[in-house]
Amino acid sequence: VLSPLALEVWELLESAGSLFAPAILDHLRATRADGAAAPEVTAAMLADAMWELAWGGLVTDDRFDALRSRSAAPSRNPARLRGHPERAGSPSRAMRAASAHRSTRPDLAGRWSAVAGPTASAEAQAMWLADSLLRRYGVVTRDLIVQAGPAPAVAAVQQVLRTRAELGTVRRGYFVSGLGGTQYAERAAVDSLRTVRTGVVEVLSAVDPAQAYGAAIPWPADRRSHLPGRRAGASVILLDGALAYYLERGGRSLLVLTEDGTAIDRGAQALVESVRDGRLPGPVITGINGVPILGGVPPDEGTRADTEAADDARARAIIALRAAGFVLTPRGLRLPRSL
Repeated sequence: VLSPLALEVWELLESAGSLFAPAILDHLRATRADGAAAPEVTAAMLADAMWELAWGGLVTDDRFDALRSRSAAPSRNPARLRGHPERAGSPSRAMRAASAHRSTRPDLAGRWSAVAGPTASAEAQAMWLADSLLRRYGVVTRDLIVQAGPAPAVAAVQQVLRTRAELGTVRRGYFVSGLGGTQYAERAAVDSLRTVRTGVVEVLSAVDPAQAYGAAIPWPADRRSHLPGRRAGASVILLDGALAYYLERGGRSLLVLTEDGTAIDRGAQALVESVRDGRLPGPVITGINGVPILGGVPPDEGTRADTEAADDARARAIIALRAAGFVLTPRGLRLPRSL
């Protein structure tokens, strides 16, 4: 299932122990020195192989910098990646000057080491991935399998699920409308789907596995210029599993993804409670649905009915947020600190 370069990197880490990325690159390039036909390994190639291993739980790093860099959006200012300049003669500046030729990509920072080995067969790995998907999502579709594993594992996981369905250990059917014709679920998951829960409000990270939009479920169709996505730092607010709000990273832009007044009101209250509890940083909302809080016109060109519906949802959200505790400031809607 692993790519050849990823497997080579893992074998190196397992035998040599913990290594920094420049040392790994030196070793990989040295092993290719005798073979003129072998392509040279670049830092970008090493980063892809290393994170293939990291997402598979096979390697770990001793710093969080690499994960932050990999998860964050690309910086528009390359100077930010270099940090603040140091004073001349400082130890950190001298150290950087001495090792400038061995600079490391931000997503390869730190010391890497192997934590487990891909010793299991491809069939065993497929069984593990099938179990993981069933526990995580309850209902598994082909789209989820494609997103969760590399291409060679998709067919193997599907075969595992088909075999379990024939044995009766999982069920195959059409459990959730809109998710495709072939769905697999354990009996407990099917029973839980029959249990109707109402009035449940949840605030989740946009990339949380429990947040199915953008993975198992497509995002709601929308004509606005600001579209939601599974991005690190963004949050979603759900009412009975349906999207109510999407708060973009940084808390400056809010999308209202429902026209249900109850969902808008309860979602606003849940947002306030999450900030008060410390689960979310205090946002300063400057725009809703792509329109500035302090005036402005919708940037999209939809039909009159679409525009009026978007304006109604935006106006209702502003009222709900202010009723929940947000105050209007020259910058936008801000939640004051509780006394």
